[in-house]
Amino acid sequence: MYEDFSQDAVGDFPDKWNTNISGEIVKIDGEEGKWFAITGEGVAMPEFITSIPENSTLEFDLMVNPGFSFYSSSFIISLAQLDNKADFTRYKQTGGDNYEKISVHPKDASSQDVGRSSFSNKKGPNSDLVNTKSAIKAFNNKTNTVKNQLTGEYGEVPAVQRAYKAAGIPTIVVGDQNYGEGSSREHAAMEPRHLGVKAVLVKSFARIHETNLKKQGMLALTFANEADYDKIQEDDTINFLDLTDFAPGKQLTLEFVHADGSKDIIMANHTYNESQIDWFKAGSALNLIAAGK
Repeated sequence: MYEDFSQDAVGDFPDKWNTNISGEIVKIDGEEGKWFAITGEGVAMPEFITSIPENSTLEFDLMVNPGFSFYSSSFIISLAQLDNKADFTRYKQTGGDNYEKISVHPKDASSQDVGRSSFSNKKGPNSDLVNTKSAIKAFNNKTNTVKNQLTGEYGEVPAVQRAYKAAGIPTIVVGDQNYGEGSSREHAAMEPRHLGVKAVLVKSFARIHETNLKKQGMLALTFANEADYDKIQEDDTINFLDLTDFAPGKQLTLEFVHADGSKDIIMANHTYNESQIDWFKAGSALNLIAAGK
């Protein structure tokens, strides 16, 4: 299956596509062939694709105009199985109940031309946004097994986290060195936020992941003293003692209350500037933008 828009006239909408957005065929100086220029947000569906063979390769060229920035919407490809193609618009950005979704964005933080992308899938009527299973837990040396403090039993991390979220209990992630390395970019920050994680405290961050956590409105913190990592116990309750004084260059104070009633005070560093603190207060960078601030 191949589409180069050769059959379409410049200025027309491509003949083989259906859509709920505006667009037209254009020519671009210095580039060969014709291009499908999309304006606005919505869904465009190639009606000539009715099935995809196994072991297929998806290739496409994507260009953006000079006004495209970090805050512009991603380009999303959803490979979806639709019961009725006429209803394709209700699958905007998700592809319905069964899909594979690829999100592509040519610019990353501060509009650097390094790009970012993500991949997700969904099977059945319920979202499967969060099912990360690779991290090894310090208290049992196993992957995807964590203690549920509500029941005392061990379970899979996403299931336990969903239980906390349902109970209205905010949570914190504690990690080691270079936390977030090799992550799936923005989804690696969206997922914990989606499940109620409010802060991540680690020895060090992978740079891009730290930024993505900030943009999602979470606290990205590092140990002021890395040895404090060993003070944390499995059944701890965490209190933020001075979050109301959150400011650039000012450490935050965390109180870890252990099961036996003893406590440890741990100081945490951060790299937030005033604008990023506003992201945190608004719940995310996009929330702040949506509020027009």
